Amino acid sequence: MSSSSAAQDFSQVIYEFVKCYVCQGYVKAGKPRWFQCTGGHAICQDCKQGKSACPTCKSYIRNGHSRILEELLNLDKMLFKCENLIRGCREIKDRQPMILHQTECIYRLVNCPSYACKSQVPFGQVLEHMKENKDFRAEVIGSMLFQVKEDFLLPKILCLTTYPNFRPTMIDLESKVFFSVMKVQNEVFYHWISFVRSVFQAKNYAYALEYKDGGNPSSLRYTGQVISIDETADSIVRNGKCLGISRALFEAQFIDDERNFRYSLTIRNLKEEAKDDDNMESGISDGNE
Repeated sequence: MSSSSAAQDFSQVIYEFVKCYVCQGYVKAGKPRWFQCTGGHAICQDCKQGKSACPTCKSYIRNGHSRILEELLNLDKMLFKCENLIRGCREIKDRQPMILHQTECIYRLVNCPSYACKSQVPFGQVLEHMKENKDFRAEVIGSMLFQVKEDFLLPKILCLTTYPNFRPTMIDLESKVFFSVMKVQNEVFYHWISFVRSVFQAKNYAYALEYKDGGNPSSLRYTGQVISIDETADSIVRNGKCLGISRALFEAQFIDDERNFRYSLTIRNLKEEAKDDDNMESGISDGNE
């Protein structure tokens, strides 16, 4: 028997016999802690939180980890199924590759970019979900508009929005989809740019927002990190990852008589900019000599 087959057989036995008696969930790569009640029932780390008695037999849940079970799960030959198995993912990997995979799995649940919608949908179905609910305005940006090389985002986009109609604006560029998201909460106006990609991929992009009313000399400029669709609106606001300005001040300076406001948006590909800087320093040129 090959080592690969042996690992699969071992892992299958673990999956068949080790399940949380509370949620009936199986072992997961990113959830290494397991507990056990005095009646012998295994309980995962999520279900242990806030519980002192086993929901199955009512016996006491030990605070110490189930060392034997955790050691079995840490063996090199242990292979893990994706936590999104129930939604269709069939990937099987070692612990660390699986943890990385789960951050980008197309079956993972993400929040709808519209803060007014409380739905969680599989990542691969986000755009379909929003189109079905007609909960966005589409700004389709084609690459032919730009005198820049592939993957180098973006020139300035001019946007007109009716206040306070804050449905997300979709910006689509060569299969890269961004959303311009706004909301008012506790008398504060918030604005950020969300990217339909993982947290790791979103770190490669930054954006700049600029508000300027034609009849008013006032202007406002904000620069920030593009935010992954994996992050919730509440966490974005709570952690200060977006523009935040007093609603009264924003209305006084940037809302016109027809309840519209204008802003420009620029999105930068930091990874591509870094490559260009490296090429310039090394004397490499994209042009023909």
